[in-house]
Amino acid sequence: LREGGDFIVQGASLIEVFNSEGAYELIEKGLKIRSTGNTKLNSKSSRSHAIVTLILEKSSLKKHTKEMIRSKFHLVDLAGAERAKKAESTGERLQEGIKINEGLLVLGKVIRILSNQKL
Repeated sequence: LREGGDFIVQGASLIEVFNSEGAYELIEKGLKIRSTGNTKLNSKSSRSHAIVTLILEKSSLKKHTKEMIRSKFHLVDLAGAERAKKAESTGERLQEGIKINEGLLVLGKVIRILSNQKL
């Protein structure tokens, strides 16, 4: 989805926090709503993708000029994409696997776009 020249990830949230505790709380919240399921290969296989982008900013005043340093980190948790044959997936798990693989293709495009955007 493209909006005003920027790519927007549908369903994504932008939440500003001011310390590491606030960031940790948001990550914990995300872990609680993460979707998992059983497969033959993994009893808690992640069934959804997640991207957390951290933008760290530090500003200082040097010689009467404001200096801003920014760093950007993308943390990515990919859903389990076990091969259907090895995981012996059938029914709902098989359909999830198909959707996960389709999502991985789209996610690769999103990551490529995010890595090319300027702060």
